[in-house]
Amino acid sequence: MENTIVADKLNRILKENGTRYEGLLHAEALTAQGGEAAEGEHVFGKEVAKVVMLKSDGRNVLVVIPVTETLDEGKVKKILASSELRLATRHEFQDLFYGCEIGAMPPSGHLYGIPIYMDRALADNAEIVFNAGPHRSAVRMPFPEYQRLAKPRICELTKTGWKAAWQDARKTRKN
Repeated sequence: MENTIVADKLNRILKENGTRYEGLLHAEALTAQGGEAAEGEHVFGKEVAKVVMLKSDGRNVLVVIPVTETLDEGKVKKILASSELRLATRHEFQDLFYGCEIGAMPPSGHLYGIPIYMDRALADNAEIVFNAGPHRSAVRMPFPEYQRLAKPRICELTKTGWKAAWQDARKTRKN
């Protein structure tokens, strides 16, 4: 498949670094809940990354969590040692991600000089799937490849935490 569906800057970096990845087209965006697009791509919601743009003491920060989880702002504030933390407005970051549609930015802050903090639950997956710039495209790649390029700081960022979610899933299967 031709990978022109991936935002130009991301596509160039992936190719230059010999990264194994697959460009995916889908009818719907990879939603905040993981929904139908994730099912259509044969991936689990826990593998699909959601980008959350924050302002921490006036600095841009890119946080990446599974679409199935909710950000725990208290944990993030502590990890960043931030005195002021809030969601960034669209106007504060739209120009940072040239070639990307708002809400479809890839978890590639390293391409834009923005630090990346990633929830541990995503790091435990063999693959990661994320929006690739346009709302109708995504990238699927081995997680180690993503980690090698993006070098995210891995930490627990969600309300349930990956261990609690995993334990809940095991309990559900047993019942």
